[in-house]
Amino acid sequence: MDFLDVLPQYKDYKTAKFVIVPVPHEATTTYGKGAKQGPDAILAASQHLEEFDQELNFETYRQGGVHTFKPHALNQLAGSLDKILAAGKVPVVLGG
Repeated sequence: MDFLDVLPQYKDYKTAKFVIVPVPHEATTTYGKGAKQGPDAILAASQHLEEFDQELNFETYRQGGVHTFKPHALNQLAGSLDKILAAGKVPVVLGG
């Protein structure tokens, strides 16, 4: 699932300014497990967000685009962040 429910041309990695990196991780939770489901819950909830910003008077995602990576294991994160930053993009990590 992608972050936000936007048109395909605003999800392309090549043109996106922001890159969402889901990292479903749960290591030391002893009570109330489920933190690893956080990224999926955020992505699902983002489908229902209002995309139009009334103060700015436009849909902010159109100013740069938002690409969503497939879920990453924690040990993959550093390498992916290096690549995203080297490409001049802004990473947004959703963790558990």
